[in-house]
Amino acid sequence: SVSVQPTMSISMRKMSQVPSFLQKNKAPATSNIINLSMSTAAAQQAPSAAKADRKKRLAAGMAFLTGWADVFLFNKYRTFCTMMTGNTMWMANAVIEQNLTNVGYYMSVICSYLCGLVIFRHADMRFKEKTMKFCAILVSFLFVGSDVWYHYLTNGSRWVAAMMLACGYGVINSVGMEETGTLTFVITGHMTKLVNQLIDRVSRTAGRLKMNDGQKFAFKQNIAVVSCFFAGAMWACYLINRRQLLNSFGVFSTIGVLYSLLFFGQDMESLGGAWWLRKDNAMCALDDDGKACLLPEEDGEQE
Repeated sequence: SVSVQPTMSISMRKMSQVPSFLQKNKAPATSNIINLSMSTAAAQQAPSAAKADRKKRLAAGMAFLTGWADVFLFNKYRTFCTMMTGNTMWMANAVIEQNLTNVGYYMSVICSYLCGLVIFRHADMRFKEKTMKFCAILVSFLFVGSDVWYHYLTNGSRWVAAMMLACGYGVINSVGMEETGTLTFVITGHMTKLVNQLIDRVSRTAGRLKMNDGQKFAFKQNIAVVSCFFAGAMWACYLINRRQLLNSFGVFSTIGVLYSLLFFGQDMESLGGAWWLRKDNAMCALDDDGKACLLPEEDGEQE
């Protein structure tokens, strides 16, 4: 019998042949893919202990001041300058009631908050490492100015004072998201993530998953934000109910100065937050899930 050797079609032979220039670059390409995978895995790890502590302290301090401010804002100005959900609902109600004054009031607060976001974004792109100092000075100016306007210049007019505070919180919330990688002005999301992590840890159905370093960091930070926000709200209620300080001058000035001190304390050379992680002027977006980008030198060490 005559054995027939299998033959390969022309198209298959062409596919199997690798050009010489690709063969030369084959190893470097594979190396780049491996390095990229290692960099991605390193970027998903939790920040170092010292940097994580600094981020948690900043998030906790901002949450405390925000809880304090929210109670005073609601009782004094009938608005929330820290978040726009309630203002949007109140404006919708004012539209239905045809109360043009309140429509204008809440619309001005919302627009002022948006202006604060724009100011921070522009400042961050322009001033870069000096942005924190700029924000600290601006926040103090806006908060002290709101007190001066309400108590001395207009004798109780809430309109401009609330606009100044809303603009200030547009800046403050942007700093918090950029520096801590989490939201310090709302606690619903933090509570949701805490419950989900606890259920995953104790539930047999979920497999009693153990937390990795990034999840542990997020868990601790979520607890810190919720606890400190509640403590700030309690402190504000004490000042209003026991000390009768609702209509006193200086409350928002004090809050603004404390925010500024927090910002000044988080200098670029000591904070392992998103400011450090700018490469070619590109921002590093952090989220509440505990995943954080590494510093360039740390990234090199991991590789």
